[in-house]
This record gives sequence, structure tokens and C-alpha cells, in this order.
Amino acid sequence: MKRWLWDRLFFLAVVGLSLWNVHLATFHAPAIPYKTGLSGRLIEFSRMLQSGHKKKTIAYAVSITSYDPKNKEAHLLDRAAVLHQSIKLAMQQSTRYHFHLYCFLHPDAKSIALQMEHLGYRVQIRETPFNISDVPNGNFVAAQTNGCCLEKEYIKLYSWLLDDYPVVIHMDLDTLVLRPMDDLFDLMTDPSYDRKRFQNASMWTDMEKFEGPVDFLFTRDYNMVDPPRKKPHQIGVQGGFFAVRPNAYDFQKYIDTIVSGEHWFEGIGWGGPKLRFGGYYGAATIQGLASYYYGHLERNRSIELNRCHYNTMVDEPTHFNKRLNLTLCRTTEDSCQDCRMTPVEDIYTVHFTAVCGKPEWCEINHKLDLCMQLFYKWHEVRWSLEQQWANKYPGYKPNAANISSSAKYWNKVLGNMKGHCGDTKRKGYRPLLWPMNVTERLL
Repeated sequence: MKRWLWDRLFFLAVVGLSLWNVHLATFHAPAIPYKTGLSGRLIEFSRMLQSGHKKKTIAYAVSITSYDPKNKEAHLLDRAAVLHQSIKLAMQQSTRYHFHLYCFLHPDAKSIALQMEHLGYRVQIRETPFNISDVPNGNFVAAQTNGCCLEKEYIKLYSWLLDDYPVVIHMDLDTLVLRPMDDLFDLMTDPSYDRKRFQNASMWTDMEKFEGPVDFLFTRDYNMVDPPRKKPHQIGVQGGFFAVRPNAYDFQKYIDTIVSGEHWFEGIGWGGPKLRFGGYYGAATIQGLASYYYGHLERNRSIELNRCHYNTMVDEPTHFNKRLNLTLCRTTEDSCQDCRMTPVEDIYTVHFTAVCGKPEWCEINHKLDLCMQLFYKWHEVRWSLEQQWANKYPGYKPNAANISSSAKYWNKVLGNMKGHCGDTKRKGYRPLLWPMNVTERLL
């Protein structure tokens, strides 16, 4: 075959495969933007093919510490299904990464192990990684009540033991992924990655000057401490999202730090009077410990992410201090970014906390427009899963109200929620229905 003809065929094959890749991503995720654009993705995918590049596999993980079947308002399994679907849709747009999905189940929640497996989670039944009675610090033991889940929340530490993967992203179930996070994965796995590209995602770090591996990526929960009580590095990690490079060393050092009982001080926190990593809700749990660990014990191995783009809670940036008669940035900066103004297309992951509330609360007139937009995204992802099931399983019908297409405000809002919040006559959340008599994986 002549050389020019071979080159032409190779070019057409590359373009064809690239277009198919783009088609798969956009067909399955029409509502989730990807800013690189078609031409950029074609070039990137073409280079990947020519270099023989194979996709790396990273892991996502969630933790469930308890399950009460009588609590019908929790909708835990709905959240698990929608979170998985959102990860899948985002990862379909990644040209460099595959994913596996794990669930750490405390024995108090093992009754839903089968359901989580049906939803595509690789389930691990995990006890708390230490015996609380072994900790010779009664103040630390008592402080476990100042958090969501007692010491059971420490099962999140098992993320550090998923060492078959270069990166593990741990997320809470009331979160949502909107975009692929390839730059984040590259930063943690590729020594040749140009770190300047990650500057806008970093909260404080000068990425050009940061040397060495990045082992932990996180956001902080600035809402837990009113300024100017704490310096930013003393404030806790927001537990809804973090990324780790798994290794047994960090896992064991975490456990040793806890079990020694020497690092926690009543009313002060981790590190005692000089360091003061504490003084907020959840300080004695993984949120406070991770802040102390990477802020003091293992410094220069972590990067705080911009919380307006990763793990956004749409929180208010300022606090009025009555004593000082001043409005202060919660981050203690002179001027601060307002996450409430972030365009949806610039957000990678969402955390539905008390600020916005939960999508299944069906808030139809939230005071924050961005919260409404993010509610719509959650319901769009759920709807995409329901359509997937309807196409695969004959007779499956989503549990959704029929909303008229009128221009009335309420119909528009309820329609954007895909009928999951009822109609104007009967509002209220309609739980996700599973396909009947199906024993295979649903996701």
C-alpha cells in the first residue's frame, strides 16, 4: 500500500475513533459540559492513540456507618445510585482514566450490602480501624459524640489501603460529580504534569514552587469557625470530598496517632495549646485529624483545593463579627471569592449540605439561584439513570409526575426536577424505583 494512502487511512481511523469517543460521552451526558471542546478532545485523543497510551484506573469510595430501614426520609440508596451515575457520566468524558467504585460498610449498615452491590459498588464490610476502648484518652473518646457518626466515621481511613489504585477519591453520598477531574488525577500520578495548569484549582499553594509528590487533596470547611478565631491551616478538612494516594504508611500513622492518646487535648484539639487544630464540630473525627496530620505531622504533601470548584457547598464567604464591628472573610483574606457566584460549568463536584439542603427535600424556591441549578443537575442525573433502565428493562417506568410544558413558574421548576418532586397538585419527593425482578448489576 502506498505511503500516502496509509497515512490517509490512519488519519481517518483516528478521527473516526475520536468522534465515536466524543459521541459516547455527549450522548450519555448531554447536560454535563466539558470545556476543552471538540477540537481539543480530538487532538488529545489522537495523541493518546499514537502514543499507545492506556487509561489508568482510579478508585472512588464512599462510607456508610449505619442504616435504619425505618428512616424513609434518608433516601440513602437514591443518593448512592445518583452519585454512581454522575461519576460514570463524568468519567465517560475522560480520555485518560477509568474508575472502580467502592463502598466501606460498617457492620451496622451491612443489611444494604446486596443493594449497594447491585448499584455497582464493590462492597467491603469494615469495622472501625481501631478499638475505641484502647485509646487512653477519655476526652478523645467523649469527643466522638461531637460528630455525625461517632468513631465509625474513621472507616474513611480505609481509602488509604486501596493500594491497587494510584488515586482514591472519597466522597459522601450527598455529593455529585459534574465534570471529569483528569487534571487532579494527573497532578497526583504523572511526574511530568505541568503543575502551573493546576494553579486556579489550588487555594493557597504556588504550584510552580511546590516540589515532591502530592499525596492528599482536600477542601476546608470554613463555615465551622467564625473569623478571626483560627488561622486557615487550623480549620478542619471538609469530609465530603478528599483525594489520596493510597499507602499503608499513612494509614498506620493515622491509627498510631489516635491510639496513642497523646495528640488530643480537651477544649483545644489536636496538637495542644501551641497548635490548636480543633475547636469546631467534628474536630475529633477524621476532619480534624486529617487537618492536623497534613498540616503538622506530614507537612508539604498536600494541597488545599478551591472550594468553589471542588466540593462546593455554595457557602457564604463572609461573617459579621459583632465584637469588631467588621465583616470578615471566612478564609481571613482581605477579599474572598464568593462561591455562590460560581458558574455551574466551572464546578467539578457538589456537596449538598445544610446550605443548599438535599435534592430530595424538593426545595422549589431556594433563595440561592446556584443551589437551584445544582438541584436540577442532580435530578438530571437521576433522570438519565431512569432512562437507561427504561431502555434496558421492558416495562420499567420512572417514578415521576407528568409536568405540563406551560410557562408557569412552578411547572418550569418542577419540570426541571424531572417530575421527581411531584406536580403542582401533589408536591413531595418521589423515590427512585428499581427495576423489578432484576438480580444483575444495575449500574
